[in-house]
Amino acid sequence: MQKFSTKRALLLNILSILACCALIAGTTLAWFTDTVASYRNRIVAGNLKVDLLMRGENGEYESIANGEGNIFSGGDNVNPTNHSLWEPGKTQVVYLAVRNLGTLALRYNILLDIEDKGLADALEFVVVNGDESSVVESWDSVAGQAQNLGELLASQGKRIIAAPYGQLDEEGATDYFALVVHMREDAGNQFQGKNIIINVTVVATQAAVESDSFDNKYDAGASFPVTTSEDLAKA
Repeated sequence: MQKFSTKRALLLNILSILACCALIAGTTLAWFTDTVASYRNRIVAGNLKVDLLMRGENGEYESIANGEGNIFSGGDNVNPTNHSLWEPGKTQVVYLAVRNLGTLALRYNILLDIEDKGLADALEFVVVNGDESSVVESWDSVAGQAQNLGELLASQGKRIIAAPYGQLDEEGATDYFALVVHMREDAGNQFQGKNIIINVTVVATQAAVESDSFDNKYDAGASFPVTTSEDLAKA
């Protein structure tokens, strides 16, 4: 009887050892632990914003992007020295600037939207690149680059690309230019009492400067919203 009890006790001990091994196998033997987390990771979309400015009589540039005012006449714009009445030989220089107000690099075109009421053939114009303090000395100094408004209207339609493909890469970056308009000396009596409306428009799109995980070409195909008279008609 004692022999049987010994065998039974031995069997129970073996089963107990096996049970303990099973419990140990289901647990970890590591006492050291650590946890690392990265919080408040944000994805921020950039913004694209462009401004059009004009140099006033005091030499300071002010925004005219709200579409109000007349850059060729005094009294209702930032440069009251501009006068409204024109005659043969008259030249008017308007100093303008395009500024990047957003966080994205941008490409831009400067466009002239023309509403001709009989005066376009008497007018020539040129856009001159410069800096913040540039001065056009005389019409003769830029006349070699001039184009006739009437001829451009006939070939391009009512929307003329005056300064194509400028680029501003950083917020606050600014390009300066002068819009010079001249009435031909040989303009005859047929132009008396005629007028023309010129709207200066800046259109912009993002430039291929920002990079993703592969390259900076993902926005290379971005197009301007309106660049031709056909696009304007569809808008």
